[in-house]
Amino acid sequence: MIDVIIDISHWQEKVDFSRVKEAGILGVILKATDGMDTDPKFIRISEAREVGLLVGSYHYVRKAHDMLDQVKFYLKNAQPGKGELIAFDIESGGEISRETLLDGIKYVVDTLGRYPVLYGGRNVLAVVVGDEPSDAISKCPLWWSQYGPEITHVPELFGPQGPVIWQYTENGECAGVVGPVDRDRYMLGDEDHLRAWWRGTAS
Repeated sequence: MIDVIIDISHWQEKVDFSRVKEAGILGVILKATDGMDTDPKFIRISEAREVGLLVGSYHYVRKAHDMLDQVKFYLKNAQPGKGELIAFDIESGGEISRETLLDGIKYVVDTLGRYPVLYGGRNVLAVVVGDEPSDAISKCPLWWSQYGPEITHVPELFGPQGPVIWQYTENGECAGVVGPVDRDRYMLGDEDHLRAWWRGTAS
């Protein structure tokens, strides 16, 4: 387990990615879209790429909009490249049906040939995915949000491995970021393993 990932959005107005990298951060996940809106700060993903960080993007799912329309909008705006993580953020406001989530996953797989990461916690994501076995959901890496000293209540269909990424605080600190920032731990291995996993997820 290594503490080397942050995720950011327009709430982090000022980010110096060179300093972020110097602070030991390896990966950064930026909010690209929210429903049918773009995040005004997503354009700075190019700055993160330039300094050599592993980069990814996420889409905040909104139940008020058609899921396929949202996914198409997300991919059009994020333009994820090879080796760049993509994720569905499923939390408050995103209480979609399991079938709707599966439609979104299928579209990503059919379009990009890979599975999206699923972000969320016990209050929304766990309810959406449910308990019934699902090959498609089980193949999506889990980015689990739970603040505190340990991980609990992870849906069983993600297997004994559990979360790949654990967002353990929303009030973290990181050189190069003004104000509090979400901090995330990679749960499966060391830095080399993270790099291989990240690029493999997006291959």
